[in-house]
Order: sequence, then C-alpha cells, then structure tokens
Amino acid sequence: MKENINYLKQLDALNKPWIESPFFHKQIKKLKCSEIEIELSKQFNSKGYVIIDLELDGSFIDDLIFKINILSKSKDLKTNTDFFSYNDGPRIVDAGKHISKVVDLALNDKILSLLRFFYRKEPIQFSTINFLTGTEQPLHSDTIHFGTIPRGYLSAAWIALEDTDENNGALRIIEGSHKLEDINYFDLKLNIPKNKQEMMSNYRNYEQYVKELKSALGLKEKIMCMKKGSVLIWAANLLHGGSIINDRSRSRYSQVTHYNFEGCDYYFHPFFSKPIHGKYYKRHIDEIDIRKLKR
Repeated sequence: MKENINYLKQLDALNKPWIESPFFHKQIKKLKCSEIEIELSKQFNSKGYVIIDLELDGSFIDDLIFKINILSKSKDLKTNTDFFSYNDGPRIVDAGKHISKVVDLALNDKILSLLRFFYRKEPIQFSTINFLTGTEQPLHSDTIHFGTIPRGYLSAAWIALEDTDENNGALRIIEGSHKLEDINYFDLKLNIPKNKQEMMSNYRNYEQYVKELKSALGLKEKIMCMKKGSVLIWAANLLHGGSIINDRSRSRYSQVTHYNFEGCDYYFHPFFSKPIHGKYYKRHIDEIDIRKLKR
C-alpha cells in the first residue's frame, strides 16, 4: 500500500508540471532558489510565459542569419506544410541538420536551465522553425500539434534575431490563456483525417474555434515587442500567433524551438489521435531529438 502523499509539500506529487500546480504559490515560498528564479516562476505560472535576455554575441546572430538566407535558397530547404503558411515568408524546419548555430541556439544553457527549473525534468529539443519574416499565423496552442501524456510537458522558446514591433509582424499572445481548457480534435467533434485535405479542414475548424473563443471570453491580445537576442519561453497551452505585417519591406528573423521533457508515458500527434479512446499516433521522440546532432 502506498504511503499517504502530501500534495501541498511534494513538488512532484501530481502528474502535471510543477509550475502549473494548484499548490504552486505555497510551494514556491519554501524552495531554496534565487529571487530571479522565484520572480520568473511566478510570471510563468500566472502569465504563461517569460522573457529573458540571452546576451547573444552579435556575430553569432549575424552568421546565423547569413546561413539561414543561404539555406532558404538551396535545394536542402525544408519548410512547413503549406496549410501552416499564411503568407510568402518561408517557415524553415530542421535547419539544424545544415547549420550548427541553429542547434546551439536550441541548446542554449539559459533556456535549458530555466526549463529544468520550471518542469523539473530534462528538456528534449525536438523541433525548430526559422523565420525570415513574420508569419501572420492565427492564434493557436502548441498542444494541438504536439501531445504528451501526462499533459503539459511541452514548452517553446521563441528567439528574436532582430528587434520586433507592431510593424514587422511581432509575436502576439493572450496572456494567461495557458490556464484555459486544453482542447483537442475529439472535443471539437472532428474525426481523425484520412488525407491532407481533411487535415487542413480540421485545423481550420480549430482556428475558427480559437477565434470564436477569444471573442466570447473577451480575451485581449498582447503584441510582444522584443529586443534582438531576447527569448520568449511559453507554456504548452498558451495561445500565440503572428501579428499583421504593416511594413512588408521589413524582415523578422527569429527561431522557435519546441521542447518536450523526459519521462512522459506518451508523445503523440494530436492530428491522428483520440486519447480519450486510448488511440495514440505515437511520436518517436528519440528519433527527432536535436541533441543527437551535437554528437
């Protein structure tokens, strides 16, 4: 027989990230950590994101942008499927196979250290996207793309490789939206797609749901004007997207890296899964772990 668990005192007593525990505010008072870690943890818990300066060397950023531009015109270019694209700006995926600095950025010590503190598990870097311009992508949550059991063991780090503002398609978020119900395709009465057309239809219905939810709840967007070399780290269910580009002559170089965490029972594709029925389309996380590119 298992001994009684003290949920208030034990940080890992629940099958969910500690940073999102209902006991977080009691537990954080008793942790031995720095004032900065306490403040960032409180921000992440309440807002669903934090922004920190990575203090990247200017030459590092310049070289990364230079190589991304070369890759964008090469035969090795790999981009997101077209129904995740909302303008002509390329969304370059898996660039780390060709550019070592993409991997270096994904494995940045400041990001990984903070993720370890927030989630109390080892981060697994499994996906990067590099952008030359803003995306203008509608609001969405990453949990509709990457599922975990237990839920919530997913984060992302969006790094500004140049200043972003209201005119060049800065990131936009809905602060605190990570606390909303985590919706999947089953909840929306959408069937597992049989082809690309049905996949697109399902995703457009999901986007419409988010749009109507925002309107119904009166949720307010926040445009994230960020400094070059800073990173916005968000929680799994935070609603985010790209703002409208008002100046089409401007670039918006940036990189986002997605992270799962070690020790989950399942990593799966929500597009083709019905967890409530025990149906999972498994993602083989060990096969796409970016850390292997450094070996």
